[in-house]
Amino acid sequence: FLRMNVNENKVQHLVHVLEGDNRMVGNDLVGKASRVLMGYIPTPVSFLPRALSFLRPEGGIIHYHYVCEEDERES
Repeated sequence: FLRMNVNENKVQHLVHVLEGDNRMVGNDLVGKASRVLMGYIPTPVSFLPRALSFLRPEGGIIHYHYVCEEDERES
């Protein structure tokens, strides 16, 4: 869906879609990303260190999704 959205919005020159397990692919992109989209459900918490490693030294944005239990909503 990400690749389809990139094509529909004609932003191929702005977005590099990296498909696969980020522990095995993407080493050449460490320190180069301005945004990291994390789509691991229910929680990508164990992948946060890897996501942070992809960000540029000046920082960036991590899009983080988390599915919580009802009793966790307030915290």
